[in-house]
Amino acid sequence: MTTFALHDGVTLEPAASEATSSRPGTGTVRVTDTATGIDALVAAPDLPRFLLDNALARPPRRSATPCPWGRARRTRAEPPGCRSACEATVLALVRAGGPLVLVSGLALSGGFVLLHAPPRWVAAAAFAPVLVLLVTIAHEAGHWVALRVLVDGRAGAILVDWRTCAVLHGDLAHPQDRWVAAAGPAAGLVAGIGSIAVTHFDPIGAWTSAVLVAVNLLGLLPVTADGQRVFRSRP
Repeated sequence: MTTFALHDGVTLEPAASEATSSRPGTGTVRVTDTATGIDALVAAPDLPRFLLDNALARPPRRSATPCPWGRARRTRAEPPGCRSACEATVLALVRAGGPLVLVSGLALSGGFVLLHAPPRWVAAAAFAPVLVLLVTIAHEAGHWVALRVLVDGRAGAILVDWRTCAVLHGDLAHPQDRWVAAAGPAAGLVAGIGSIAVTHFDPIGAWTSAVLVAVNLLGLLPVTADGQRVFRSRP
């Protein structure tokens, strides 16, 4: 079983002996959290997902152990009640993506300097990675805000590593899952259109914004993971 690092104030206590069950690992655990007032009885097999859904613990930084959400990976799950979904998304993505944005901006602007491009183009090239980060923040925050509005004000956790950026949550009813899936691309689309309005005078910024708009439009079509959740026909 995967070992979790619990957030401060979270305690786990066995509420039912496994000896009373016909199968091991099927007991009940009482989960309490002083920060949010959570006091719930959770079946032992459902405990990892419950802890992640409510951002009560962090999965290990390195592990080959299969978890309910895939292999354990680096995550920026924030304790529930401490920050809003938008604030937690901004902090997680800036922490994880800030250095990459800085390096990319310097590399792009340096390339334009070597090409003797006008200063305005150099500045636009440096700002292009920032646009990508801002629209990504809007996309993931859209998922998380919809999840908290439609499901639970404490639900979800943000996962950010070098391969993945996603809001994690448990199984949802079909209508809820559809709206949560659509909220990300919709928010990213609005942010992308807004960035076009701001950078329309600059070809580099406008082109970057147009690509971001196209990516989020694809997110509403069944060719992407979000789109498949939006258009899935089964309940």
